[in-house]
Amino acid sequence: MIMNADERATTQVIHALAVLADKGMLDEPCWPGIAQILLDQGFRWPAIGDLAALDDPTEYRVLLMLNDLAAQTGRDLADGPISDPWDVVAGIYGRAWRFGLLDETLAMWRMDRVCFHLRGLPDDERCLGRRLLRRAMGVKEADGEFPSADVPAQAEAVLVQADSLLAQRALSFALCEAIRAAMDDAAY
Repeated sequence: MIMNADERATTQVIHALAVLADKGMLDEPCWPGIAQILLDQGFRWPAIGDLAALDDPTEYRVLLMLNDLAAQTGRDLADGPISDPWDVVAGIYGRAWRFGLLDETLAMWRMDRVCFHLRGLPDDERCLGRRLLRRAMGVKEADGEFPSADVPAQAEAVLVQADSLLAQRALSFALCEAIRAAMDDAAY
């Protein structure tokens, strides 16, 4: 059960990542470490305990547990709005950049890779995360063979907006670092 706004914000992030598990955004073997950080922070969803206890995190087992985690976090969020998963993904890039876990150029290249998953999704004006991910793709393309001096400023503008998609205390440094490592291991 969620007790305060900070816990709700973290729950939004974990829910979105669990919902998107089938997209391969995070490397499955990284989930036990993420789960342990969540346990250390006081979260007690049964699926988190199961994930933290995994000694052989095969893709199939992790995906089953993440399906359970999505249901458990969804129940905790049922009394209010649930963030669009793509807002959360974009927000993670923004927060990781603000924490110094990746620079703006690498962020644009990684966000560009996420756009593969956006193909076929309708443009939704309510989902700023999708728009920012697509803007990052454009910034990355502008940084092609003949890089523009404007690219760092454009990338920073995207990342500042992306960071604003997450509540201020949605991610601790340790949790953000673990999620970024898992995304990086999955080439996102």
